[in-house]
Amino acid sequence: MANPLIFRLQQNQYRFCKIDVFPYHLIFRLKEDQIQIFAIAHTSRKPGYWNHRAS
Repeated sequence: MANPLIFRLQQNQYRFCKIDVFPYHLIFRLKEDQIQIFAIAHTSRKPGYWNHRAS
């Protein structure tokens, strides 16, 4: 990912990157010099299923 800061913060710490070709979001956060990926989530199925991974 060339510049992860272009994605808007949501839920105070997570960023959602829409994958254009498929109906998915890449959900991640920045921590120091790392990108932590929490989920690749379908935009229409099981909203919020990844939330338990964030703790």
